[in-house]
Amino acid sequence: MAARKSKLATHAAIGLEDGMDDYEVFFQVRHSQGWQMWHAHPSAEIALLERGACRMFAGDLSCDLKEGDAFYIPSNLPHGFLAHKPGGVQFTVMQICVGDLRSISLLKQLGGRGQVGFYHLAELDQKVFVEICHDLLRELMSDLPYRQVACQCMVGRVGVLLLRSTIQTEASKALTLDQHRLVDDALQWMQQHAHEGLRISDIARQANVSPSYFRRIFTRKVGVGPKHYLSELRLRNSRYLLLQRNMTIAEAAEKSGFSNPQQFSKAFRQFSGVSPLKWRAANAQKQLNQ
Repeated sequence: MAARKSKLATHAAIGLEDGMDDYEVFFQVRHSQGWQMWHAHPSAEIALLERGACRMFAGDLSCDLKEGDAFYIPSNLPHGFLAHKPGGVQFTVMQICVGDLRSISLLKQLGGRGQVGFYHLAELDQKVFVEICHDLLRELMSDLPYRQVACQCMVGRVGVLLLRSTIQTEASKALTLDQHRLVDDALQWMQQHAHEGLRISDIARQANVSPSYFRRIFTRKVGVGPKHYLSELRLRNSRYLLLQRNMTIAEAAEKSGFSNPQQFSKAFRQFSGVSPLKWRAANAQKQLNQ
């Protein structure tokens, strides 16, 4: 997306009410060919272009947007759109309340110095973006405790999604949507069954693919091999078990998925820097002191 200078400042800005103190979420916002809008508002905005193409103007920049492009607009920045191609456009939009702009530090990285930020999301990440927006809307419609904190967390998730889109590995970008889903399902299954002494061939069989194919796409998406991931998952789970004083080291090893206590102790030392016994003693003491 090549950005260039524009003269948006010459257009009149239509502001929202200064008293806006809440989030807003808009789904499947559709506009036909020829649509244009020029405005500004006190809320920051994150939006995804789901269908069509248009030109966007923001501050001193202009950029041609296509399907899968997302953008962040800081508060009070004049911006506008021109839908100049047949078929029009469709957006999903999240607006972030003024009071929380300073609370969510991640937002400062999205645009930088009050500027707009442009991103492109892979197909799976587009679906994740929309799902987070649905979660945010449900939270807004509720009257549950910690509502504001929950909203901030969801905006933070979207921020991470956008920032990661700029640093994804080429290997991860090459995966299809079905491959992403296969690995995501495998990750969930590994979490549920890690204590059962799984082998990589068992996980591949569950996913209905060959072990070599599973290793390849898993490593592309996650960044580490499934064997390394499974081992570290077990070791992390073992820490919780080690806090239970009535459980022996051997029992914690077995319940974590290690059939050999010596192998567990060696792996735990490499992972934590100390033996399971020393880790338990140190953390049990912390609990007593709290």
